[in-house]
Amino acid sequence: MSTLSAKQIKHFEAELLALQKGLQDILQNSQEATATVDLDQSRLGRVSRIDAMQQQAMAKAEQINFEKRLKLIASALSKIAIHDNSFSHCEDCDDAISLARLSIKPESQFCIKCQQYREA
Repeated sequence: MSTLSAKQIKHFEAELLALQKGLQDILQNSQEATATVDLDQSRLGRVSRIDAMQQQAMAKAEQINFEKRLKLIASALSKIAIHDNSFSHCEDCDDAISLARLSIKPESQFCIKCQQYREA
């Protein structure tokens, strides 16, 4: 079981904090996109309303994904805070999560093998 150096952990902590801030900003700014679509036919044509409703649904789905990712980021940050090396280890098999995977998605909970198994 390999562990990350203190410098690597600080790097990932900074990345996670930046991701968290960015996602929170996006969520705050996306409130208008998820607002209820006005069904006043005198203001919008039928096609425009349908398009607005589709865009609203897509914005809501994106918001849900951002909220899920924020929860994973908060979990990863709490693992870093308790200093028990759980941050960089798979929650299923306890193997180390590769640096390449953490570099792409620092909030990863699972190693590639366990993630693939979960998605199969």
